Amino acid sequence: LDNAHRLAANPTLLTTFARARDACGAKLRFILISSRGWGDAQFIQEGLILNPIFVTFPAYSPSEINKILQHSFQIQLNEVAKQRVEDKLDGYIDNSNSNSNSNSSTPLTDAQLTSAYNAFLVSFVDSVCRASTNLRDIAVAAKDLFAKYIEPLQKGQSLPPAALYTRIRQDVKNTIHNMQSR
Repeated sequence: LDNAHRLAANPTLLTTFARARDACGAKLRFILISSRGWGDAQFIQEGLILNPIFVTFPAYSPSEINKILQHSFQIQLNEVAKQRVEDKLDGYIDNSNSNSNSNSSTPLTDAQLTSAYNAFLVSFVDSVCRASTNLRDIAVAAKDLFAKYIEPLQKGQSLPPAALYTRIRQDVKNTIHNMQSR
């Protein structure tokens, strides 16, 4: 169970998990994953004290988070590219929609998106890692903020990475504040 520290607020729920083994007659083990230490936590099950086994993993470093997010972004781009090819094949079979998409801006290429995302991560990851090293939270925030980061590029504007990041700086601060208040 990820973010298991949230279970500490409800001892009844923890007791229910501890009793689940007896209730279903099966051998069950629960792995409680938390970014916060549990100290010498003990769980009580009908008079028995269950001492959890603690395993500690170091938090991801900003550099590791950056690499993971870059890799994830490349996987997503590859999936989108595959879908584009399938869509073009569909269009080849049925040409009725071939020129119906005329936008005033040109979509960014995969190389442009990758370059912009990498530049975004350079500033974003270091900033957000001061508030959290939870990869899931950072990935969700990165996805939302990157969409805002590239808006000028999608409109054909040519801004350097620092100017693009300055545009979303307040959004980044709000995101960091929200992460800290959880």
